[in-house]
Amino acid sequence: MGRKSPALIVGIIIQFICIIVAFSSFFLPIYQLKGVADTPIDGLTASSIVQLKYRSYKCNIATPIYSNATTFSYSDTPGTECLPFILPSQSMAKTSFYMNVSLATLAIGFIGSVITLLFTFIMSCHDSCRNCAMKFFAFIFSLVPFVFYLASPLVLIAITGKFHFKWDHDSSSSQSIDSSEAQFCENLWCDSFYGSKSVDIPYIGEGKMTWGPTWTWGAGIVASVLALVSSILTLCASNYRKQSHHTEHHHSSNYKYSKLINRA
Repeated sequence: MGRKSPALIVGIIIQFICIIVAFSSFFLPIYQLKGVADTPIDGLTASSIVQLKYRSYKCNIATPIYSNATTFSYSDTPGTECLPFILPSQSMAKTSFYMNVSLATLAIGFIGSVITLLFTFIMSCHDSCRNCAMKFFAFIFSLVPFVFYLASPLVLIAITGKFHFKWDHDSSSSQSIDSSEAQFCENLWCDSFYGSKSVDIPYIGEGKMTWGPTWTWGAGIVASVLALVSSILTLCASNYRKQSHHTEHHHSSNYKYSKLINRA
C-alpha cells in the first residue's frame, strides 16, 4: 500500500456528502404550495399549505374556525383538507406519475454514487487497483449519478399544471365548488413551476400565494455537481499516483547510486 492520494481522499469525502444529500431527498418535501393571509384573525394567521414528497403529500390548513393536517397517498382523493390547492374529487394521478419518474432517477443516481464510492475507496487503498480499467469504471460510475441526479429534479418541472381542476358543470361531485374557485390556479401554479402573488385566496382571504420547489429539490442539483467534481478528482488522482510512484522510484535509485559512490 503506497502513499494515499489527497485527490482520492477528497473525492471520497465529496462522494460521501453526495450520498447523504441524495438520501435525504427520499424523505423530505420537494415541492410546496402555500397560501397565507395578510391579516391575522383572533390572533391566528389563516394559511393553507400542501407539501409534496415522492410517495405522499401533506395538507395543512389553519383558519380561525377550522384546523387540520392530513397526509395522503397519491391514490387518495382528498376532501376539503387541501383547499384551495387540491379540490374535492381531484385526481393526483398525473402528479404521481412524474413523482415516480423522478424517484426512479434519484434511486439510480444513488446506486451509482454508492458504487463510485466503493471504486474510489478501493483505488485509494491499493496501488495495484489504480490502473486504466479501474480508472475507467470509476469515471463512468461517477457520471451515472451526475446525469440522474440532474434529471431527477428537472423531471418535476413537468408537474406544472397537474394540480389543475377542470371544471365540469355536469359533475355532481363539483357542485359544492364555485367555478371561480375551481379555476383559481390560473396564472398561478397551473402556469408556472414557481412564483408568488398577492391575491384573494379562497377560504383564506386576502394574502400571498407562493408555490415552487423546496430546498430538497435543489439537493438533486447539488448532488449532481458533487458527483461531477468527484469524477474529475478520480481522474486527477489516478494520474497523480502514477507520477508520484515514478518520482519515488527515481529518488530511490539516486540514493542507492550515491551510497555506492561513497563506499568507493
